[in-house]
Amino acid sequence: MKSSTSFYEKDYSFREDVSLRHPETLRPGSKSFIEAMDRADAIRRHYLRLLMVLQGLVDRTLLLAPFPRDQRPNLLDPDSWGDQIRFVRDAEDVVTDGRPTFRECSAR
Repeated sequence: MKSSTSFYEKDYSFREDVSLRHPETLRPGSKSFIEAMDRADAIRRHYLRLLMVLQGLVDRTLLLAPFPRDQRPNLLDPDSWGDQIRFVRDAEDVVTDGRPTFRECSAR
């Protein structure tokens, strides 16, 4: 039976210290090395799929407008982004809903 744990809850938390998950040295060709490479490849493919969906939205819809029709960026090529695109990661905490955070409320 397949686990109901989501992809993010399973093994792939980027906020954990990598050395805590893999305290042993990985040697190329070893079973643990191959497993680590498989996990890294699964994560890479996951984000590549998401990037392809976003690229389709940029190219075919006005959802992420305004992009000049003849100068739409290629999300796989950072040189084409210019000032049009900035990827924000979860750890950056720059996207908010305008409400104070829990820490800000408790500090009052």
